[in-house]
Amino acid sequence: LRPWHLFGFGKRPAIVKGITTALVCWDKRIIDWDYLEWFLSETRLHRMKEWVLPTAQSGLATRCQSKVVCPQQLPNLYPNGQITDQTFGVHLLGSYRESWLVKLEEFEQQMKQSKPAIQAQFSPCQSCGFLSYAGNQLKRWINTRLNQW
Repeated sequence: LRPWHLFGFGKRPAIVKGITTALVCWDKRIIDWDYLEWFLSETRLHRMKEWVLPTAQSGLATRCQSKVVCPQQLPNLYPNGQITDQTFGVHLLGSYRESWLVKLEEFEQQMKQSKPAIQAQFSPCQSCGFLSYAGNQLKRWINTRLNQW
């Protein structure tokens, strides 16, 4: 999905900020099936096959009272990502997976020291518009090419 796909008139995709869809729980009574069918039929929006399902789920999240886990509890592991004492899971990004594996092993050893269970914290999803999404894409493009994390 590209930022310009969010801009303009007529039917277009919608997304929420900061969502990764490694684990999603849906009440099938609230799914907007018409939107899902429309999005899946719009192959022009499917340039990256790996992102079709997460983008579809992000669009569905804009149509109900969806929530996201606090980013400190389930962070995306970019090079500047941080694991804190509140982290209970991580989203490994393919490009940085190898560099994080050693750190994750250390974190796992720390977690084995009988710490109390962590209560998941949720916040409502927020819609992500054209300008916000374009800014995120530009920042990611610069960061990955210039290693400016």
